[in-house]
Parts: sequence; structure tokens; C-alpha cells
Amino acid sequence: MKILVSYRGIPQSPGWATGDMVVKAFRELGHEAYPYAKYYQENRWVEGRPLLDEQDWDLILFMECNDGDPQYPELKITRARKTACWLFDTSYHADRYKRLVDYFRFDHLFLANPLTIQEYKLWGYENVSYLPYACDRELHGRSLEYPKTRDVVLVGSIRDDRRHLAAALSRLGVELELVGDVFREDYIDALASAKIVINQNPDAGRGLLNMRYWEAPAAGSFVLTEAADYSEQPIDLNNGFPYNDTEELALACQSFLEHEDRLTQVTALCQKNVIANHTYTSRCQAILTTIFPHHA
Repeated sequence: MKILVSYRGIPQSPGWATGDMVVKAFRELGHEAYPYAKYYQENRWVEGRPLLDEQDWDLILFMECNDGDPQYPELKITRARKTACWLFDTSYHADRYKRLVDYFRFDHLFLANPLTIQEYKLWGYENVSYLPYACDRELHGRSLEYPKTRDVVLVGSIRDDRRHLAAALSRLGVELELVGDVFREDYIDALASAKIVINQNPDAGRGLLNMRYWEAPAAGSFVLTEAADYSEQPIDLNNGFPYNDTEELALACQSFLEHEDRLTQVTALCQKNVIANHTYTSRCQAILTTIFPHHA
């Protein structure tokens, strides 16, 4: 199939944008995949601009561009058998995404936040599926033998809520190391160096399992993630251990650190599960199976 993937590239990190990994995954599946992508805040195309009017596309996959750059409106009049979008931060800017979806009238919506699926269905969109982030086995994968130099970490933006979490855990006897300002390979190495990775979303993004939830197991670390938002939702929490409050999180950290043989065993199982079932290649296969059930 001939597939066009629209997204925004990261100028400081070529190949590391989610859209980059999706194009790569479609190509791994044997399809002709082309990025329709400029680097953020640069008038520069990731792989050159495809000639839209001179090709018939089987699928246009519009991926979220949650930034201040234009959203490629010309794709609305581009010939394609099917169009779809894959949106992530739908809990942040609900009205913006509703306007986007209303403008394009996609054949299918894939949402990474399951808490917003029913909302879109109430707006009149019937073809809505849950599709979370994933991992790339080459970029995110690390050997289980990677040296573990940290016990418990949270890798990402160092915000006040995360400082408060670290202080609360410290009072309960668990030292949480906050690691910020690391990117690309350094970011994955920071995950891989930890025995336990804490996954936490900001309050505005409730319901979204962020990238870290999939990337940390691929890197060979065990994930503890907030569970409260995911009750009765179609979310695979088998990659790590869900916790409901700070006290439960502290007890889980202490228990796993005290029984490192068990921690090593479950970490290996989680990594195997993620690499087998939660890569961008498997996500792209799910997209094609959903949209083209007779040809996937």
C-alpha cells in the first residue's frame, strides 16, 4: 500500500519523533510510506515534500501536531482511499481537536487517551478506536544486562508535582531520583540504568499512558504507573505495576527492591511483552487491520 503519514519532525532529534517511527514501521511491514512532515518551526521537510496531486494514496494517516505550526490543511483535498488520524493529547485541548476532526472528517479516529473515546462517539464519530503509544525496539531497546546504577527514578520534565511526589516518597522511606534534560539515547540510557521507573502524568493529561510507559520496559526497567484513571478502560497494564496512591507506590518500591530476584524476573517478562506486542510496527499493523480488514 502507498501510505502518507503527516506529522511534525523534531529538528534536534531526527528519527525520534513518533511520526518518524510510524513511517519506519509501515516500511518494515512492506508498504510504501512517505512522511508529509516539516521540522517544527522550520520550513524544512523531513524527507522532501511528496507530490500530493500526482499520486493516489491508499491511506493518509494524520498524526497529532500539537504545536503552533499549521496543520497541513491541504491534505483535506488529497486523493486517498481512506483517511485516519492518530491523536494523543485529546484531554488537553478538546475543542481544538474537535475542530480538527470536523474539518478533515477522517474515516477513522485512533485515540491514545481512552477516557476521550466516548466523548468523540457522542459527537457523532462511530469509527473510533483506542491506540496507545508504543516503543521502537531499535531506538528504545536495551539489554537486561545494562548496568543498574539507580534504584527508583522518574525521567522527564522536573515539575513541582514531581518534586512533591519525591518529597512524599522520601518521607515514606523511598528515595526517588528526578532525571531531567536528557534526550534521545541519553534519555533511554537513563531509563535503562534504573531498577524501577515511576510513570506519572500531569493532572491535565489524565487517562493518557505516555511514551515512558512503553519505552521503559523496552529499555529493561520495571514501571510503576498510576492506575486510578484506567479502571474499566481497555488498557494493557501488564507491562508494569499499577499503584493507586503514594503509600501504595512506596510499598511497591520497597517490596520490589527487597526482592531483586523477583524484580529481575518480572522486568524480563515485561520487556518481552512490550517488544512482542507494543511496538510501532504492531500499532501500524493494527491500523491497517482496522481500516482494511480484507487486505491486512
